[in-house]
Amino acid sequence: MKQIILVFVAILLLAVPALAQEQLGRIEGRVVTEDGKAVFGATVELTGRSLVAGKLSSTTDEKGRFRFQLLPVGSYNIKVTADQYQTYEQTGIVINIGATVSITPVLSVGAFEQVISITGEAPIIDVKSTAVSESFTQDIISKLPMPRFPYTAMTVAAGNVDGEYGSTMGGTERSNAYMLDGIDVSDPGTHTPWTFINIESIEEMEVMPIAGATADVGNFTGASLNMVTKSGGNDFTGGIAYYYFNDSFITWNTDDEDLRDDMTREAGNNDFTGFFGGPIKKDSVWFFGNVGWRKTMSLLREQELTYEYRSSPPPSPAT
Repeated sequence: MKQIILVFVAILLLAVPALAQEQLGRIEGRVVTEDGKAVFGATVELTGRSLVAGKLSSTTDEKGRFRFQLLPVGSYNIKVTADQYQTYEQTGIVINIGATVSITPVLSVGAFEQVISITGEAPIIDVKSTAVSESFTQDIISKLPMPRFPYTAMTVAAGNVDGEYGSTMGGTERSNAYMLDGIDVSDPGTHTPWTFINIESIEEMEVMPIAGATADVGNFTGASLNMVTKSGGNDFTGGIAYYYFNDSFITWNTDDEDLRDDMTREAGNNDFTGFFGGPIKKDSVWFFGNVGWRKTMSLLREQELTYEYRSSPPPSPAT
């Protein structure tokens, strides 16, 4: 019995590095007056489409400080109210994977009904993290000239060398780690991606090279790709997408016939995906589902090779 317990504890300890990489962010700050004095007892409300509850609330302490933790990636708005001060509102506060955003709402003396609004995306200045990483939001992913495959984000991140999965910091393509919602999805034998994930199911990706990694990230010597899947929302949303090209869209990058004989070139691609999400119960439980089908054709020594797969990532957990 004692041996079984020891083995179980060892398995848990080995699993810690895989589960440790942060998926959530936080917003913190200090509410002050125009002359820099702390505002005690101010009410700070946080809203955003990524919040299942719809709204979170906090009260500032004697030093005017407040904090919201464990926030999913997304855009947020805050509203600060206090007696004898004008209401302060700020929109477009963007939280990336594992980021800490610090803000300082400044309250002006005035009637409670008066509102000071700051609109626009706030620049992310993470004063807590020493990590060096690059984030890819869904908006950036949709605009990048990259294959519709999330692991290829490694090849377009700064400092990475092109390849099927990208190599960085002197490592090879097998020196990387791949995390999906905090779970290591790297092949334990080859250290290449183990799962086929539809890129339309990804909310945000973060590429972190080993040189800029934090102590809670391990099991790689190149770079880590940290992916966060989409979730539902209080509104029903869905869509379908289809991407296509054939060999007439691209050409060889060399005129040397001998080199062409040893090169593999993607000759065609059919990529279909559909997704749907929404509330099971508003402000309580959401769902999200995604299905995909992809067919890729490559030319190797003028022979056509066809690959086909279907993907359906696990549904987002109910919250």
